[in-house]
Amino acid sequence: MSRACGNFAMVVDRKLQRTLGLGDGVRRSRTTPAPEVVKTKEALRRSPVQAPPAAQSVPPHRCWPGRGKLAWMMLFGVFLVVDSSKYLVDVKAMSSAHIAQAVVFSQDLLSVILCLLAVLRYEGVKGIPATFCSMELLRCFPTAALFSLGSASMAHAFSLGVGAATAVALNTLYMPMCAFVSRWMFRRAYGWLEIHALALLTFSSLTFCELRSRVIGLRSGIQGATFVILSGIFACLACLLAERIFKQRHAQREEVERYCVQKARFDFWGLLTSALILFYLGEPPSPQLYRDWHYIQVGAVLLRVVQTLMGCLLVKHWSTVAKAVLQCLSMLLVFFFGDVAFLNRGQGNLCIYMLALLVSLAAFMYQLGRRQTAHLLQAASEESVAETCESEASFSSFQRTFSDPTDNRGGRSLLQRQRASTEEVQPIDVQVCCPSEFAPVSPSQLLSQRLPRLPEVDQLELLDQGWLAQERSRNSQFVAWISSKSGVLVQLLCVAIFVFFDSARTIVNDQFIRSAPIVSQSVTFAQFGASVVVGLLVTGLVDGLPGLREALAWKDVLRSFPVAACFSLSQTFTIMAYSAGVSGMENTVVGNVYLPLSALLSRWIFRRSYSFLEWIALTALMLSASVFVLLQQSPSGQVSSHIFSTGILFVILSVCMSCLASMLSEKIMKAGSSPFYIQKVTLDIGSFLTSIVMLFVCGVASQRPNDAFWKTRDVSGRMEAGIFVAWDARMVLVLVVTLLQNWLAGLVAKRLSTVIRSSAQQISLLIVYFVGDIWLNHVVFDWTL
Repeated sequence: MSRACGNFAMVVDRKLQRTLGLGDGVRRSRTTPAPEVVKTKEALRRSPVQAPPAAQSVPPHRCWPGRGKLAWMMLFGVFLVVDSSKYLVDVKAMSSAHIAQAVVFSQDLLSVILCLLAVLRYEGVKGIPATFCSMELLRCFPTAALFSLGSASMAHAFSLGVGAATAVALNTLYMPMCAFVSRWMFRRAYGWLEIHALALLTFSSLTFCELRSRVIGLRSGIQGATFVILSGIFACLACLLAERIFKQRHAQREEVERYCVQKARFDFWGLLTSALILFYLGEPPSPQLYRDWHYIQVGAVLLRVVQTLMGCLLVKHWSTVAKAVLQCLSMLLVFFFGDVAFLNRGQGNLCIYMLALLVSLAAFMYQLGRRQTAHLLQAASEESVAETCESEASFSSFQRTFSDPTDNRGGRSLLQRQRASTEEVQPIDVQVCCPSEFAPVSPSQLLSQRLPRLPEVDQLELLDQGWLAQERSRNSQFVAWISSKSGVLVQLLCVAIFVFFDSARTIVNDQFIRSAPIVSQSVTFAQFGASVVVGLLVTGLVDGLPGLREALAWKDVLRSFPVAACFSLSQTFTIMAYSAGVSGMENTVVGNVYLPLSALLSRWIFRRSYSFLEWIALTALMLSASVFVLLQQSPSGQVSSHIFSTGILFVILSVCMSCLASMLSEKIMKAGSSPFYIQKVTLDIGSFLTSIVMLFVCGVASQRPNDAFWKTRDVSGRMEAGIFVAWDARMVLVLVVTLLQNWLAGLVAKRLSTVIRSSAQQISLLIVYFVGDIWLNHVVFDWTL
């Protein structure tokens, strides 16, 4: 005991010396003053900066002697299989609360025995008292108690009937919990990509859990899910505290303790906590505890022991989030190969399959975001080290001269916290799993203070730079204004107005077109006809007769005719979809295919390239949009026959035509030198001519009698025919809103880009759902949507 206390005192003394800037070279007594080492400013500038040994980052694949990256990849694969198998076996093994807690108790007991055998193998008999007779044992008590409570909560959830896939899905909340707690515990900050990925991961996991409970008919879903979430909270706190203990020992090479020693301390307290829980349940540890056991319980104990040993090893050498990422991947194994095939707990549906993939994609998005953040923080760390070389020499002498041993203030209160010393700056490990993510850092290392600040509003690069370069040669004053703060705000206001009218168009089409006996193509015909008239009026008022001649130039009209025909066909398919019974929400959500489709076409038209992260985001958007449509059709996500109806096919065709036309029109508009209203007239003339042809084509090809304007139909008790039959004030409102949306869409695409326009249209999804469906159509609110 005295030896352990002496070692602990030397460790504290060494840490205090590093805190006060004394270095790690020579051990000194706290009563003997050290010689002053003062470097001048010139000497600091000339001498290279050497990071202290404690701050030098060691790649995790080198922390395992004699092993390399291949061994770690094998460990990751084995952990993935063991973790998923643990959930599957636990579901069948833990049939009651007493058996579940007995499994947890046996797990801790077997783990303690294995760790002690490893201590005897590597440390000898003297390693046993060194393991349990030190202050580190008491330090591990809160962490071990939290681990044991987490295992007990999960075991009780399985005894209530929670499925393996549901447990894994809810356990993915473990990752956002770690991020939130680490922000408070370690004062870490996260980028926007990580925040969005965590939000996507959280909502998709909760939705998966709810839909899974509906499919398998789980009666105790809420109560069981509560225990799973409680288990995640306990595990989150325990893993972060354990990682802090592991990393502090792991960072200093001269004080490294063996993993088996550290794990034995955790399992010792976990064993005591499990025994107390058994006493609380009325089943004290005894041979009678195993009277109802079978081979499945023995297998559950073995799997849990192996999983905890490997999990803590990953936390020690990598990070808590690296372990969480692997556990997110275990959802695929549990659900696709276990919960459906092995346990026969319902066949699931397409919506649940998509959500399972969405959870995994969200985990990858988060990890890619952390990797980008690590690169930015590494650059900021190198810059901070360079600034330290330029610090004044009096800074290092101040720490020693004025540190009175009799002062009751902490040593850190004497330091100037606005600058980071070379010993406080920790290089960032750029490995994929970010091993030093939760390492304790100083306030000067906070990500929010180290990353570049957001630019001012007038510096936002929202405008298309190629269009600005062309416009600057023609009208430099206009470019100066539109690039200023007020000009950018006007552009953002234009985007906001476009989002409003885009949502309004979807809502009014849903409310008025589906129930009206109109000719569906008449709306497209009237829209482009009115657009040509408005464009010619604006051109005549602004540019006079020369502008009208330019707008009506037949060569430009013929060159733009294919693009105009695609626009007209897109509007035609949209109106036909509404006439076929497609709702506004279905049209909006299926229309999200526009964004990934525009990315594919832009590679061919504009030669644009997209990163792996962007493709993951587009895939996640596709999956979430599809899930939304399925949930609109059925609360449990079952696929209905209507989802594959002709109306949805019309929506897909409309999206394809609109995407192709938008990309080509953007290229034509940005390549030309004419004003926007002249280019709009040129495009709309071709669209108007196409709409005239489609009046006859739709009437002949459609099976609906109302699509043929020459056929009579019942209009308020009267049989009427014509192009504008059954038109009233409501249809005029549809025409006005559609016309404004069409002009604003072209303006945003020309000034900004098609991608920005399609991204802004995603906001209309919220407006259409909450205003159009819930408020106007009186759809019952479902939180899974």
